[in-house]
Amino acid sequence: MHQYRAVLARMRQGDSDRDIAAARLMGRNKLARFHALATKHGWLASGSALPDDATIAAALGVAKRARSTISSVQPYRARVERWILASTRYIGSEGTLHVRSGPFAWRIPVSSITRITPTRSPISSPALSLRRLRVEYDAGKHILVSPVDPQEFVTAIEDAKDQARARLERITCPVYWRVRLPRRVRAWRSSALKLGAGRGSDMKGVTEGSCWSSRASILACAMSAISAPIVSVSACATTDAS
Repeated sequence: MHQYRAVLARMRQGDSDRDIAAARLMGRNKLARFHALATKHGWLASGSALPDDATIAAALGVAKRARSTISSVQPYRARVERWILASTRYIGSEGTLHVRSGPFAWRIPVSSITRITPTRSPISSPALSLRRLRVEYDAGKHILVSPVDPQEFVTAIEDAKDQARARLERITCPVYWRVRLPRRVRAWRSSALKLGAGRGSDMKGVTEGSCWSSRASILACAMSAISAPIVSVSACATTDAS
């Protein structure tokens, strides 16, 4: 209300609306409306005291807000608050930290978590208390959570990281991909194997468990003789690689 009182003081000194607007205290249109309001309530009389802030506020009334500044969710504010309170949770599953709060959800691999520190930052986050933990992950990303037992939460995350690391070490061994051939190529290979075995050729030793170089040669012969393409690859790891 200090702005209105300053404008009112200059009006009582005899300054014109043009001079007050030039001083950038108020715009011309708004100044004209306030001048009419001050005249109506008798605030421009030199012998009367300046009205207090409460009186000016009551006379101005509630300012109108632009429709673009009013959220369409405002009528459902209480319902949204209850939804967030009831749905905020943190779940650890299969090496992933799932954070859910109302319509928002995060999936954070525990292997990407680099640091967890306590904080009382009040910024908006999926945390219902100021007793929070700052979970840093990936490259510079972070999220604030407020579990009931922070120490238990940190311990569970560390255990999940150890399990994920051990699982990763187990699957770093070489993995071989067995090629699945089209039906026409498989039929040709079967007849070629029988023919080679009957004639005592180099293909006699080629069996289902043979080395990968023999499989590659059979595949090359098949693809050169039959134009049918390879249609699928199955990720079936084997242990008979030589």
